[in-house]
Formats: sequence, structure tokens, C-alpha cells
Amino acid sequence: MWIFLSNGFVSITRHNSHKDFLHVRARNPQHLLNIWPDCEVQITPHADYTARTSLPELVVVHTIMNYMKEIDYSNFKNTIDDHQYKTMAMRVWDQHFAYGKRIELPHLEEQVEQAKHYIEAPDEFLHAYQGTGSDANALLETRNVKQLDSPIGLPNEELQIGNGSLTLCGLSDFEQVIKPGKTVVTMSRYPQRFPHNCIENEWIHCHFRFNSEEPFVWTSVTETVVSLIEDGHDVILHCIKGKDRTGKVAYMVLREYGYSHEDAIQTMGHIRPVCEEFWTTKNFEEYLL
Repeated sequence: MWIFLSNGFVSITRHNSHKDFLHVRARNPQHLLNIWPDCEVQITPHADYTARTSLPELVVVHTIMNYMKEIDYSNFKNTIDDHQYKTMAMRVWDQHFAYGKRIELPHLEEQVEQAKHYIEAPDEFLHAYQGTGSDANALLETRNVKQLDSPIGLPNEELQIGNGSLTLCGLSDFEQVIKPGKTVVTMSRYPQRFPHNCIENEWIHCHFRFNSEEPFVWTSVTETVVSLIEDGHDVILHCIKGKDRTGKVAYMVLREYGYSHEDAIQTMGHIRPVCEEFWTTKNFEEYLL
């Protein structure tokens, strides 16, 4: 059994010799001590799991049950403080999502009894990849992508917010805002090319359609951006033109930080002036609904 907790990941199997005990193994020894502070950890550097312990079954069950009773969050990923562990968990999430996309779901109108356990498949989406700028460049080269253009307008500004910052842009003004150390969240099908001095920047690819009507799509990307900012990242958020998807997600992020509707719109226009006029139109108001 694999178990992901906020403070560690463990693999649990039955003890071969003592049936009332369980083998609990981890990649990181500290994860075992985080969950069972008094356990004796054996280090096995050449084994699959480099740290392990044996514990009575009742002790393990009691501990896991207590963790379950204390669940008070709506997003598990955001409860992980350790950056490396969180990155690993996100990559497992990616594989879960890819697996789910390959599963053939029943036709809802033809299999009523079975269909009640399913919902319609969401838009093409979502943490499709989490890597670096070099991965983004490799994707562009592999697909032989020619970038679309959009108006640049006035320079964009960085908004200090939470524990990090937020910068909005499109493909055409990406080069104006990208700097070493920035974390890029791409919502368009393809990213912009990362300059040589930024190929180690973190890159998260969350492609989805600009007219998606799936609430969880928008919520998930918003939660991703907020989580990055709270972890101290300086985030660059962009789609193709930096207008529709970028505007709506930026608006939702600002609302998460307590901005009123009017203040959010005004702030977005200030940090990305080229879209200020659009973000104050009735069309954008309707787009936010």
C-alpha cells in the first residue's frame, strides 16, 4: 500500500515473519520519523527503499486513522511544504491524470446503472507536464512549432503578492518578462521559447481551452498558481495573447488574496496595460461567469 501524507510518503507491506507487524518503507528516512517519531529507522542505501522500519499493525492503523480524522483541507497538494516531495507528488498526479485519460468510460446514455458512478470527461487538460525551460524548448523543436504573434503594447509589471510575485504576458512579450529564477505557468497549447539563461527555470504546462466551461479546470490552475506564490515563487502566467485565460486565472488568483472585483480588474490593467481596455468590457465580465 502506498500512502501520501502531507509530511511524508510510505510503502506498507505485511511482515514476512511476524504477521502482527508491518514493514513500512520510505525513500526519505525523515518521512518515517515525521509520521512515527519514535520508530527505529534502518538505512538500506542499496535497496529499492533506502529507509525502513517494522511496526505493530495496530500502531500503523491507529496513526493513519488519526491522519484521516484530521483532514481539513480541500487540496492535498497545497498541504505539502517540502518542495522536493511536493514535486514528486505532482509528477505522480500527472501520471494519474494521464492514466485516467486512457480509460474508456461507459456511454452515459447507454449504461444508466453503471453511468451514475461517472461524470462526463473534462476538457483536454491539465498538468500535462512539469519540468524546466529546456523541456519547453524541446517540445517546440519536436513539434516544429511556429509561434503566433500578439500585440506587445506597454511593458508589463511584476505584482508583489503573497510570498512571491505574479507577472502576466502573452507569447509575444514573454521575452520581456522572463528572467532566471522565474517560474512559468503556460496555459496555451505550446509555450514560448526560453532564452539560454532561463532553461533551468521551472515550467508548468497546464494547457486547456480558453472557452472551457469546466469549473474545476479554472479552479485547479488557480490553486496551482496560488500554491506556487505561497511557496515563494515569482510566477509568470501566460496563454497565447495573455488576455482571456491569463485574465480569468489572474482575476481568480487576486480574488483568492482578498481583492474586490473592482480592485482585481484595476490591478490587472495596471500590471498588463495592453489588456486593460478589454478587461473592463462587458465581454470579459461575461467571460468571468
